[in-house]
Order: sequence, then structure tokens, then C-alpha cells
Amino acid sequence: MKKVFYILSAIFAVGLSSLLLFTTVDQKIFLYLQKIIPEREPAVPLVLVPVSDSDFSDDFSPFSAQSKENIRILARELGCKDVVFDSDDKNSFVYIDPLVEKVKAGVEKKAPLFNFKIVFPSKDLLCADTKTPSAFKNINSKNLPYSFHLVAKKGGKYYAASAFSQSLDLLGSPELRVSDSALLLKNVSLHDGNSSISVKIPRLSDGSIALNYPKKSWSEYKNVSFSRFYNLLTLEKNLYEKLNLMSEQGFFFELKSESPLDVLNSALRAKKSRNENEYFFYKKKFFVLMSAFLSGNQERSLCEASSDEKNLVFIKDSFDSCRKLFAEIETLRVKLSDSIQNSFCVFALCSDSQVDFISSPFDEHFPASLVSYVVLNTILASDFVFFCPDWISLAVAAIFCLIFILLACRIKKNVLMILFSVLLIVFMSCALIFALVHFSVFAGISIPLASIFILALILNRYHFAESRQKLFEQTQLFSQQIPPLLLKKINTLPADSINSGEKIEVSVLSTSIHGRDSLTSVLNEVQFAAFMNYYFEKISSAVIKFNGIIESYRDDEVISLFGAPVFDQNHCASAVNAAREIKNLDKAMNGDIQTFPKSPKPEGMNDDLYTAFFILNHNCIKILTDVGIWSGKAFCVCMGSYSKKSYRLSDFSWKNSVELKNFGAKIEAFGIIIDENTAEFVKNDYILRKICSVHEENSKTVCEVLDSLSSDDDKLWNYANYWNQATDLLKKGEKSKALAIFLKLLEGRPDDNIARYSIKQLNTVE
Repeated sequence: MKKVFYILSAIFAVGLSSLLLFTTVDQKIFLYLQKIIPEREPAVPLVLVPVSDSDFSDDFSPFSAQSKENIRILARELGCKDVVFDSDDKNSFVYIDPLVEKVKAGVEKKAPLFNFKIVFPSKDLLCADTKTPSAFKNINSKNLPYSFHLVAKKGGKYYAASAFSQSLDLLGSPELRVSDSALLLKNVSLHDGNSSISVKIPRLSDGSIALNYPKKSWSEYKNVSFSRFYNLLTLEKNLYEKLNLMSEQGFFFELKSESPLDVLNSALRAKKSRNENEYFFYKKKFFVLMSAFLSGNQERSLCEASSDEKNLVFIKDSFDSCRKLFAEIETLRVKLSDSIQNSFCVFALCSDSQVDFISSPFDEHFPASLVSYVVLNTILASDFVFFCPDWISLAVAAIFCLIFILLACRIKKNVLMILFSVLLIVFMSCALIFALVHFSVFAGISIPLASIFILALILNRYHFAESRQKLFEQTQLFSQQIPPLLLKKINTLPADSINSGEKIEVSVLSTSIHGRDSLTSVLNEVQFAAFMNYYFEKISSAVIKFNGIIESYRDDEVISLFGAPVFDQNHCASAVNAAREIKNLDKAMNGDIQTFPKSPKPEGMNDDLYTAFFILNHNCIKILTDVGIWSGKAFCVCMGSYSKKSYRLSDFSWKNSVELKNFGAKIEAFGIIIDENTAEFVKNDYILRKICSVHEENSKTVCEVLDSLSSDDDKLWNYANYWNQATDLLKKGEKSKALAIFLKLLEGRPDDNIARYSIKQLNTVE
């Protein structure tokens, strides 16, 4: 029945969590887990070029068609594989239908493509149709896009988001295959002439892809300031103007080699005709000729041909300024070439003066929108996380729930059950995160975590209820109060471990008030009953404190049992400790008798008890408890009705402890009298002295507990040693020697009633 309940609980937990969390909760969780996913290096290095207002003059538009072309040609000239400009129109879509393999029938029902009403390539959709949904889905406080629709559909034709379209152009316009789970790029070119790879881009449940921002601040990326490109373009423009001016002044007249300006013009014509290879050839030749022109004999020849001092100064200044400008260009080209060599450059607007309300805020703390950069980075690094289908998440939840119930069936303690629940939840979470970090597989966390949590609540609740029921059933065997520690012990053991109907080793503690008649002589029946309840409460607390149970109350006597109903090998020590606590309570009760009558009756105190205190104090009556402890085998049994039972001694072994108590009262020992068997068990813990009667009818040796063995009272140690020597002599029959020691001991302690009793007995025999 228990196993059936566990299985049904697991089914309920998985079912409930799937109903509540069968949504995009996991995608939201994934956003925060992205931070711990290690970044993969792209197959081709990416260089980010953040474009800021402060990097160029107001009359320069970095994202104009001409500026983009100039920047792209310059970057390619310096060794960059290719350039992409992060699109300003983040929600624009470009027609790519010829590149797309048609979607299989029924696919869009599972993972629909992004649909829109009107498509304006290179236009912001929001400007044309306010009902058109954004291509981005933003969920975090910084409004950073975490998913993005790469592909959209209209009228049966397919379009790519402008940022994705630029990435496709950069990668050699690969074939795009669309399925319900992924976008597959076939024949991706890495611009090295022979590399062709395929990249699988997993899609989320809504058809978008997850964007993984490797870093937060643009300065953390491998970046090059846009000012380098802008300054280099400006310097080369200035150099071209300078060369034209020098040409007009005849600086290239009668030049034996080809003019650098003519070569540069050839390069510019090749650039205008979009012949990049020819442009690069002429541009390279230009720098060789320019270097030779500036360091050759042309300046000297021009100076020798002129006799005018002003012309000489002009020629010299022109060549000096040209050399300085050319050297600056060469230095900047080398530095820039080293930074972007064999990489892709991504130019992205990054200015705190502009805000893109569609994607993310542009400020110095975040990497602008960087959609093109992120898409390109994840494609080149294959840095995608594959989201498992929903049924995988359900299967993971079911497997862990099964593990839970299989191990939970073997756990008995409530604390272990709670600890196991927490450890399993932590282990499951770590396992799922490990799979995400190391294998880029995300099986979902919300459903497994919620399932285990719900199941843990159910099973822990059931376990606590079962424990309480078990405890209730076991404690119903006893009508008397059971000590808390003993209850815990009973709760952890099988029901058949309770000793009942058999002889077991126990210790029996018997106590009563010394001189009970003095109480009954001054108190009436009601007052006596009120005081005895007070007395029994005190005695019972001491017994319960040391894991004993009250066997019975007999008139003014209390019979207590140690070592039952569950066996305890330290039952003798527990009984002695309880007896010592009772003797200490005598002082506390006498203090109450003296204190309470001197002040108004405390709130809640019984009137008859308060009156009893007053009468006892007035008559100078003090409480003194006689104590006897016997240890041995006794027949214990649960007795009573089916619903209410009492754990009792069914033989007369309890009378042994009563006899010891009465013997102590007779000789006015006023201490703790124990039998020889108990003494054997506690002799290593307490200072004991033997009491031996000289009468044949009472020849058994009993002992009195004097103090703990750890006591530092040297006089008590010596006294006990001499006493035990006298007792040993008495057993050997050397009564005169024993008598001499008893007399000497009595001189040192005149209030020792046991010494006086022993001397009296010896004198009577003599």
C-alpha cells in the first residue's frame, strides 16, 4: 500500500508540474544560466568595431552606402576576411527564398516561423505597421534580447532578418534548410578557399533562436576602435589631396619612374569598377612607389633645378609634410592590419546618445545591440544550446522521481528524509546544469525541479504523519508518561522490540517521605493530597529526566523503573543519577516550604497547596526522602485494556527496592541505599560504602552512595576507605577491630547515623 501511494504521488507530482510549468519557463531560466556557460572560440576570429559619435566628425556618416564600401575595402586590403555592419533596422527582413529548402509539411505547427503582415527590406517594420510584432523577445531588466527570429515567412516565401542576412552573405550565402527543431546551414564558407562546413542552429519552441551574449561590456570583446578606420581613411584622403597639389606644382615632372599619383588613380578607378584584386594590386604598388618617391632623388633634383630661396623652402616643406603624413599612414596601417588580420570585422553602433527601443539600450556598459556580432559568433563557434523536446523534460522528471521513491522507501528517520530530499534536488539541478555547460544540451529544469519538490513535500508529509502514527500506536501501550529520549528510541525500533511479558534486567527505584506521619498529623486529607501531588510531580520529573518511567504510586511511595520498556545497559547508573537528583530536590522543596508562605500566593497555585506550605513551615517540618535501588531480573508486562495499558512489574521484585528504602529509613541513613548488584555496576562511577548487618536474618551486604567518583573531597575518600576496611573486618569475624574503626569514624563524624547503628549492633552482640 505504501509503495502504491509513493508511485501515485510521483505521477501526481510530474503531472501537476507539467500542467503548471509546461510553458516557456525553462527559456527564462536558461537566460540566467547563460552566464555560466563557457564561451567557445569561433572558427574565424571576430573583431568588434564599436562606432561612437565621438569617433568621427558630424559631416561623416559611417553607415552610409559609400562609407560602408570604403571601410569594407580598407579592411579587406589590410587582411580582414570580410566586414559586416550591424543593421540599424533590427526588425527588417530580406527576401532569401532561393536559398531556402522548402519546409516539410506539418513542421510549422510545431515550431512556426515568424509571420508578419508587411515586409519592407531595409526598413523598420514598426515604422510601417504598428501591429507587426517585434523580431526580438526581451525579458530581463536590462532589456537585453535573449531570443531572435532569424527567418520569417510571408505569402509562402521566406525572408531572413537583416542581421542574419548579412551573416549569410559573409558566410558565402550557404543553403538554408528549415525544420521544426533547427535551421541547417549547408556549405558555409570561411573565406579560406577550401573550408566548407555545416552548422545546425537549434530553434526554440516559438521558432526563434537563443542568443548567447558572451560578454556584457563591448570593451571585453576583441575590439578595435572605429577611429582607426576613420583616421586612416581621412589620412589617405589627405594624402591624395596632397599628391594632387604636388602634381599641380610639377613635383612629378620628369620623374623617371611611374608616378605614385597615377598608380593611386588607377587603384581608385579599379575600386570604382568593383575590381578588388586590381585595386589591391595598384594600392600595393602605390605604397612601394610612394616610399621610393619620398626617399629617392626627386626632392634633390627639384631643389637643384630651382634657384629661388622661397621655392626651395616650399619644396622642402612639401616633401617633409608628405613624408610625415605617409609615415603616419604606414604606422596606422600596420597596427590596424595586425588587429584585424584573417578575421571578420563587425561594425556596431555603440553610443550612449542613441537608444534602440526595439532591442537594447546603447550605453557604455552594454555591447549595443550587437545582433550581427552575436549571430555570427554563435554560428562560427557552433556555440548553440540544443533544447530537448518537452517529453525529455518529463522523462527526466519521471526518472528522478522514481529514484526518489525507491530510496525513500528505505529511509526511516524524518531528518534523513529531509536531508535526502534536499540532496536529490541539488544533485538533479547540478546534473542538468552540467549537461548544459559541458554538452550544450538543455533538458529543462522547471518540470524536473518542480516535480521533485512537490514529491518531496508529499512524501515528507506522509513520512511525518506515518512517524507520528507509529509513535502514537507504540506509546498507546503505556498509560504513564514516557521520557522524550525514550520515546525517540521506541519510535526508531520495531514494535516487537518493546520488552513485555518476559524477565529482563532492570533497576527499580523506590522513594517515600521520611516521617510521613508528621505530615498527616498537621494536614487534612485535601491539603495532604495537594502536597503529595506537588511532591510526586517533583519526584517524577527527576525520574523522567534520566529516562525512567513511573511504575506506580503507592500511598506516599513512588516506584520507578529504569531499563524498560526498551533495554538500556546503563539502567543502574540512570537510577542512581535520578536518586541523586531526588535528594537535591529535597533541598528545593524545603526551600519552597520556607519561601512561599512569606509572600502572597503565586498566581495559579492551588489554595490547598499554599495552605499546606504555610502549615508545614509553621510546624518546622522538612521533607526528607528515603531512597532504595535494587537491580536484577524482573518480570515486566503491559497490563490493562486494549486502548489503555500500563507498563508494570508483575512479580514482587519491587519489594526489594522498598526493603532497601525501609532499611535506610530504619537506620536513619538519609542517603541512597543500593543493593550489592547495583553497587557492582556503578562502583567505577561513585564513592560507595558498604553496610553489613551482624544479624543472620539480614546478612546481605548493601551500600550507600556517598558522592561521584570525580569528587575532590579527600576526607570523604579517606572516610569511605576506612569504612570499607571496617566492613571487610566485620565479614571476616574480627568484630573488635571493626568496632574500633567505627568508633574512630564516629568521633570524626558525630552525625553519622549508620556508624552509630553499626556500633550499637556490635555492642549488642558482644
